[in-house]
Amino acid sequence: MQEIQNIVHTDEYDMDDGSQLSLLRQGFVCFGQKQYAAAIAFYKKALQKNGPLHLEILLYLADAYNAGYDFWLAAETINEACNLLDESQDKGTKDFQRSIRLRQGMYNRNIGNLWQAAEGYRRVVELHESHEHSKRASAYGSYLLTLAGLDVSLDFFKQELFYFADIVSEKSDILERKRQEKGKIRVGYISPDFRHHVMYGFYYYMLFCYNRELFHVTCYSLSGVQDEYTKSIRNVVESWRRVDSLSLDELAAVIRQDNIDILVDLAGHSTGSGLPVFALRPAPVQISGLGWMETTGFAATDYLLTDKYLDGEAEGYHSYLCEKPLFLSSQFCYRAAEGLPDVDRAPCLKNGYITFGSFNSYHKITDEMVAVWSRILQQVPESRLLLKCQVFLDESMQHEMAERFAEHGIESWRLLLEPTSSDYMQRYLEIDIALDTYPYTGGGTTLDALYMGVPVVSRYGNRRSSRFGLSILANAGLSWLAVSDVQMYIELAVALAGDRELLDDLHLGLRNVLGRSNVMNGRMYMRELEKQYVALLNYC
Repeated sequence: MQEIQNIVHTDEYDMDDGSQLSLLRQGFVCFGQKQYAAAIAFYKKALQKNGPLHLEILLYLADAYNAGYDFWLAAETINEACNLLDESQDKGTKDFQRSIRLRQGMYNRNIGNLWQAAEGYRRVVELHESHEHSKRASAYGSYLLTLAGLDVSLDFFKQELFYFADIVSEKSDILERKRQEKGKIRVGYISPDFRHHVMYGFYYYMLFCYNRELFHVTCYSLSGVQDEYTKSIRNVVESWRRVDSLSLDELAAVIRQDNIDILVDLAGHSTGSGLPVFALRPAPVQISGLGWMETTGFAATDYLLTDKYLDGEAEGYHSYLCEKPLFLSSQFCYRAAEGLPDVDRAPCLKNGYITFGSFNSYHKITDEMVAVWSRILQQVPESRLLLKCQVFLDESMQHEMAERFAEHGIESWRLLLEPTSSDYMQRYLEIDIALDTYPYTGGGTTLDALYMGVPVVSRYGNRRSSRFGLSILANAGLSWLAVSDVQMYIELAVALAGDRELLDDLHLGLRNVLGRSNVMNGRMYMRELEKQYVALLNYC
């Protein structure tokens, strides 16, 4: 199998001999030139030929469908490859199997097949060797991120989270480093997202507004992507390290050489995270927060940034946290992008009907959410629902979503299905009421909606990933918009839709409400955070 993969990437044969191999090669060339339709045609022809490359062709065909925004067919094709792989005697190299299983995770997650996606990521973990800590941890992080979107029990999720420590094989022989020098406290922030990314609006104050008389800040970038946002960050912090090519041992060594006192992970189990380096104890104090919606399940994480709404009120939750909670008034401090349009009056006043909306990722729109939103639409005559997410670039995904609602009696004319676009924030001005998802709530989308004057109805439960909406709304002084069960969620959305005067007041006033709240008070946020930093080092 490995020999076949190598041949596909060479020119040592006749590309026009009509064989399965030559067709695959031509498809690969078209793919590299971004001619995805042509690549698909070649791959399909290759599938009709007899030969040993069926699995290889299915993998490349799935990639071509995905690149061409045929997300449903990408998942369907990779699932066919997975079934064939399970039945095959010759499964090929572990690298090849990982390629298929990784795509099983990615492409199924795109279209909301979360259990199949979780299975794919879990199989990737199993296919890595035990010493490949970073790669195993990355795949397992994707597994956990997928699991967070499923309404699994607290006990099951806790069990899966705590397995992460075994994945990265914490090294008990690593001595904890003590603070070695006086003077400024050296804080290191590690993230794959120091670029144009939703997280920019959350870590902004940490990097741009810290006390330079007391703190020295170093950023450890785990991404090769460099853009204007990256440049702005590099210009404001004392030290910048690009570390995406380093092993865990090498990364830990760099952090130790920088004499970092407090190392803060900003990604948790998100893609490309540096969380596994915590196992090597490169800093006396290690903190996680912002980029992950649950406990890390990792004993090497000393503290978790949080607030009382996320972790102070959920019954029995502290036994769920692996870390010590590090309480702030608000875990989040949001900075809106510059140049956004002004807020406007509630669109129902000009439209004559209510428009609900959700701009959350497709995989968060579970069957339960479709059923719940359908009940809301049924109780608000003539209302519409605007859904905006990347997968709607694929028309088949639009049809699939329309069919899901049709099963609950909702006609397609009531659905507005749009792909992501550059006018993302502008589109909030066409929504009267935003509907949050459950059990995996929105974060950036909730704050974006509120900043654009759109009230957000959110439901929360015991799991931390279901409480982000509660935290944001309560810290913004809007706790009445967060409720604890599905019936209250429906009743609140319907009641709000029936009070157009209140809706108009909210649309005109929410930006100011948010701006005066803890959620956008950068000065208070940094004062609290830096006070915690100083206190933590006093214990070292």
